[in-house]
Amino acid sequence: MYPLDGSSNIDVNVSVGTIFLIYRRVTPLGSDITIEDFLRKVNKQVDAGSLV
Repeated sequence: MYPLDGSSNIDVNVSVGTIFLIYRRVTPLGSDITIEDFLRKVNKQVDAGSLV
């Protein structure tokens, strides 16, 4: 089975894709981001997708 992101195509010089998740920001807008903005449980995701 082939990976969803197309990484099995690296050896034949074909573009690979990207898989992404979107989360709501934890820290208030205007403040510096913290590690808590990135390290989140998957059940907190807002959306997800792939670009291939």
